[in-house]
Amino acid sequence: MRFKWLRECGFSSPAASPARFSFLVHPSRVPVNTANAINATALVFDRFENTVLEPSSVAFRFSPGVGEPFNRRVPTELGIAWLQMGSTSDRSLRVLASVGESAETRVIQQVASEACAFACKPRPASKRETAN
Repeated sequence: MRFKWLRECGFSSPAASPARFSFLVHPSRVPVNTANAINATALVFDRFENTVLEPSSVAFRFSPGVGEPFNRRVPTELGIAWLQMGSTSDRSLRVLASVGESAETRVIQQVASEACAFACKPRPASKRETAN
C-alpha cells in the first residue's frame, strides 16, 4: 500500500457533514400488491464528494396516488441507506428521499400484473392469405 505511512503516523481525513446523495429506486415498474418488490438505496456524500462513513440518516417519504403518504427514516451504514418494501395497490408511487437540504424524487409505475411473455414471429404471407 503506497500511503501506509499516513496511517502509521495517525493522519486521517474524515468526511465533512452530508451535503448530497445519489438515489436509486428499483424497479421502475412493479406489479401492485407485491411483497418486498421495491428497493430504495441512497449513497451519502459530503460537499467534496467523499462518502460520509459516519452514521447519518436518510428520510424516505412514500406518496401513493390514493391514501396517506408515509415516512421511513433509515440510518446509513458506511454511507449507504437501504430499504425494501412491498408495492401498494395504486398505479404509481412517488418516493422522495432527503438528506439535510438535499432531496430527490423518483416515481415507480405499478402495473396490474407481470409482463406477459407474448412474442410475435414475422413470416411471409402465403398466396392464399394475400388473395382477395
